[in-house]
Amino acid sequence: MNVLRIVAAAALAAALPALPAHAADRTIPVYPGARLLTLPPEPGETPECCTFVTSDPAARVTAWYAKALSVPALDRAAFERRYPEMREAMALMAEAAEHRAPKDMRLFVLREEPVGGKRMPTLTLAILATTEGTVFEIGEEELGAEGPRWAEAMRRASSATQR
Repeated sequence: MNVLRIVAAAALAAALPALPAHAADRTIPVYPGARLLTLPPEPGETPECCTFVTSDPAARVTAWYAKALSVPALDRAAFERRYPEMREAMALMAEAAEHRAPKDMRLFVLREEPVGGKRMPTLTLAILATTEGTVFEIGEEELGAEGPRWAEAMRRASSATQR
């Protein structure tokens, strides 16, 4: 299982009840020049779309997304101040990503929904500076019209890494 999926799953599972599925209301573009980061899936796991990596510095990627999405990035402390209920989930996320030695993380909150009487993030984009480069994950649905193409490339690449 890749780090960002662990991060997102742990963060949301720890803090939020199951939310109703609905179509993406926001398309997230892929940072120019980023490539798919493919890791062999765990036994019995189906690869999920799509983790990307670039050698560009996290600050440049964060600035690009801030402009492209018209949303400010939050560091971990600012995110936890805005969503104190997410502190434990953020700690789990940091622990899960520890083996990749994250040096920096920025979060974009792209959608909030009411959960238990509070506004909670239900769609985020995390930018992680790691030993592998700057890493981020975008779900197939949030990739818009390009989603199926990226998902197919991810499935092919994942199959090739299993051989």
